[in-house]
Amino acid sequence: MSMRLMWICVVVFAVGCKESNSEYCKGHPNDTVNCPNGGGDGAIDTPTACTKPSDCSGAAPVCDTTMGVCVQCTTSMAAACTGGTPVCGTNDACRACALHSECTATSACLPTGACGDDTTVAYVASAAAGGTVNTSCTKATPCTTVANGLATNRPYIKISGTIDEAVVVNDKAVTFLADPGAKLTRSTAGVIMTINGASPVTIYDLEVTAALGASTGIGISATVGSNVTLDNVKVTGCASTGISATTATLTATRTSVIANTGGGISLTGSAFDLTNNVIAKNGSGSTAFGGLSINQLGTGAHVLDFNTISGNVGATGVTTGVVCSLVTQAVTFSNNIIYANSGSGAGTQVSGNNCAYTYSDIGPDTVTGTGNANTDPMFVNASQNNFHLLTGSLVKDAADPGAVLAVDLDGDTRPQGAARDMGADEYK
Repeated sequence: MSMRLMWICVVVFAVGCKESNSEYCKGHPNDTVNCPNGGGDGAIDTPTACTKPSDCSGAAPVCDTTMGVCVQCTTSMAAACTGGTPVCGTNDACRACALHSECTATSACLPTGACGDDTTVAYVASAAAGGTVNTSCTKATPCTTVANGLATNRPYIKISGTIDEAVVVNDKAVTFLADPGAKLTRSTAGVIMTINGASPVTIYDLEVTAALGASTGIGISATVGSNVTLDNVKVTGCASTGISATTATLTATRTSVIANTGGGISLTGSAFDLTNNVIAKNGSGSTAFGGLSINQLGTGAHVLDFNTISGNVGATGVTTGVVCSLVTQAVTFSNNIIYANSGSGAGTQVSGNNCAYTYSDIGPDTVTGTGNANTDPMFVNASQNNFHLLTGSLVKDAADPGAVLAVDLDGDTRPQGAARDMGADEYK
């Protein structure tokens, strides 16, 4: 190598590869905390390790004295994380909360990723979970009824334990949160949760069940004009329909509707978006439908995508999977498993004019349509309500190649293979 070339390399190394601590440095008047421009004076930066909090500021206000760098937070300085990113995560970076337990002071992780508190959250808990009869419904003194929680007019209600109550929400915008294992039940006859009015109601992680009373009726009833969203909800064991929506808007994702004697979900004149749900083992030998009944269409979206509908039953000759009645406009449902729903006599998996299916596994009776299959989906253990797919399932990688759904019932990423899988579960 010539002397001239060697000299050029030295210059390039000195200017383009200058030594710099990416988190903290000082010594030049124009330097910022992160020294992105090396001070702009052409000199080589000499990094100086931080040793105390006052050495750090701005977006990285905490000194990691072990590494000598300024960061957003450390284990001992987790309180530096606030607002929409209240949790000190990996790499000493603040992030949104994902679990209630990550909000150590308030035990309420909001859907926004921020931690709620007594100003925004009404805490409702069974007596066994620490609740008492009161109207304050605070973290320190949770109340025992949802009615008292609603009366606080806070936008969030957090439920812990098992609450035995007939809940009625009247035109109130509210979001329900739930601790792991939290349940809403009713030991007397009637609807467990009734939602009235146009104000949006969202429910996360709650189980709505008739476990305390076999005579209980509908699990969740969305009445005329209501707007209800369910996310990771379970509706089980109801003597009547699991979910009923009449001239309403129902959005359900990652939700399980299982073993409701009167049928799974009944939609009458409603808009709906049902994605990543399991609707299974609903109905009886005397019911007019098993899994899903769509009776007329309301104004709005009509989406039935990536659901698993199986093991539902009905009366002799009825459709036990998905029945469409009085549907006057053409709709197409895709990427579903509608399989092994059983009835007596001439019962079928799907029926109804103007409801078509693509890229779905429907059987054992065959349904025509692009990408449709008629094959055993191979569930892990349907008898134990485990509708995940086994490795040999032929519905793997068989969903619509143009589908864009990013996650499955469990929140696992789609796709895991060459393409997305049919049904609620993405094999992992």
